[in-house]
Amino acid sequence: MKWIKQLFSQEPANSTELPAEVVKYFSGELPPKKSPIESLRFVVIDTETTGLNPAKGDRVLSIGAVVIKDLRVDLSRTFFERIYSETASPPETIAVHLITPEESRHAPKIADVLPTFLDFIGLDVLIAHHARFDLAFLNAELQRCYGRALRNYCLDTIDLAHALASTNQSFEYLGLNPRQMEEYELAKLAASLNVPMESRHDALNDAITTAQVAAVLLKRLTRVGGNTLQDLLYLSRI
Repeated sequence: MKWIKQLFSQEPANSTELPAEVVKYFSGELPPKKSPIESLRFVVIDTETTGLNPAKGDRVLSIGAVVIKDLRVDLSRTFFERIYSETASPPETIAVHLITPEESRHAPKIADVLPTFLDFIGLDVLIAHHARFDLAFLNAELQRCYGRALRNYCLDTIDLAHALASTNQSFEYLGLNPRQMEEYELAKLAASLNVPMESRHDALNDAITTAQVAAVLLKRLTRVGGNTLQDLLYLSRI
């Protein structure tokens, strides 16, 4: 029966062998769904990777994150780390993320980065652009290290933007798949909201741009009736 207790326990198995930050993360409590949006701390995340599919062995090369508090981007609270990877990036991928094999070889291993990252994000609400991509890679890394996935609620700026746009459109527009619509590419979405673009394909800079976009969207959602975390989760298609 021991394995059943471990399966449903709030703490991962062998928690005494894990860093304190990891144990704290897996045993903490999520924010109540009735929490007012303005009271929430959001953490906007972005990753750079060796490829597009973690199931085929692609790995995380860097993680960037920045905090939104009181619906404002807090640039005093950021996280950025390059990560060692045994998986070589093809030249066309290096041209995108600009992380050289030499930089990757001298970076810390993911097992050394994850405790600090989990301590940074806590159990606050995560936000990402094309969040499924980042979550897939981060969860793959967590599964390798701890046999567990991220616990946080997570929002996608694409869903938030599409929900807002749909208030001025038809019901049929709301039913469209926003992930197949060019206007929700990060650069175009940022431009439409008058958000300046940081240098692209750096995990921290992309996280900062996404955070600025998210802050605008969250403020606008509160003006059209979005009041609680539950309202935001209702819009999520993750």
